[in-house]
Amino acid sequence: MITAPVYLYDPPSSPRPAQIRRVDGARTVWTLPVPTQLTRQSAQLGLGGLWISLCPTGGVIAASACETWQLSPETGERLNSWPGELWTAQTDAVVLATDRSRSFDTLDVFTFQATVVQATGPRAVTGQLDARPDCGGFDVLGLRWMGETLRLSARDGCGLWTKRFGGTP
Repeated sequence: MITAPVYLYDPPSSPRPAQIRRVDGARTVWTLPVPTQLTRQSAQLGLGGLWISLCPTGGVIAASACETWQLSPETGERLNSWPGELWTAQTDAVVLATDRSRSFDTLDVFTFQATVVQATGPRAVTGQLDARPDCGGFDVLGLRWMGETLRLSARDGCGLWTKRFGGTP
């Protein structure tokens, strides 16, 4: 039987803080404590690392208040820290929202600022999506890096659609 590593988030339990750990089979390979003022928002593998978005505990979450850690999947070592919340980790890029509209659903306008992290370095992308005429409000489904552009996917009363935004190195 082939086993793959599993990455787990353990919520805090007195007296232990929240932690992220890698488990192979029944063996814990590494454990990384999470600061008490932060809560794990999301985690994905991509661009050769484990990316974990951490946001302030409690209250409304603003992308600008979050940070994303880039970890070594093998050792749990923190390789880097980026401002913003994790949206997508891909093999060639990681998309972090550094600022965005507070909601994702039934919108007339969605604005964002993002950092796209690649092996060649980060690039900034900003954009705004407006509702289509006669289609009602829209829901934001995601952001994905496609070659040299950031693709935002949305759904409204007329169906699924995308808009592309360029990036500057």
